Amino acid sequence: MTDYKSFSWTDLRANVGLEGVNKELDERTSGIFKTLRDITSMTMSTSNVELYNKVKEFRGTWYPATDQYDRTVLHLAALNGNTKLVVGLINSGAHINARDGIGQTAVTLALLKEHFNTAKKLIEIGASLQNELFVDTIPPLEVAKVKENEHLHGCID
Repeated sequence: MTDYKSFSWTDLRANVGLEGVNKELDERTSGIFKTLRDITSMTMSTSNVELYNKVKEFRGTWYPATDQYDRTVLHLAALNGNTKLVVGLINSGAHINARDGIGQTAVTLALLKEHFNTAKKLIEIGASLQNELFVDTIPPLEVAKVKENEHLHGCID
């Protein structure tokens, strides 16, 4: 079996499905997410500026990261309801409307997992809710209607 640890993100993504590649992508992306999550938790008592600076410092590491499903670190932060990290990533250059392999964005995943505060923050920052952008998956507005929550009132009108 090939050792994929030295492969670039581009080479790994070009070989999704090969034995070991998916595992390497998932482990790398998960490890980066955990590091960023730890940075977020360590800066709880400090300013958001410090958090954004630390997240931005690691941009070269987290920006190209995607797991086997093309989920970015922003997707993982939204899936986990880590609003502070979501904001830090976006303020440090993450694409707010990045789509995973089936077309879901961070806001869609936050809504599906019922992380309404995270979804609300993504919407406030500018996450797209336009149905025509989600032809391959459930649009966020449809998820929001099903998962209706008082936190979202005023955000999805």
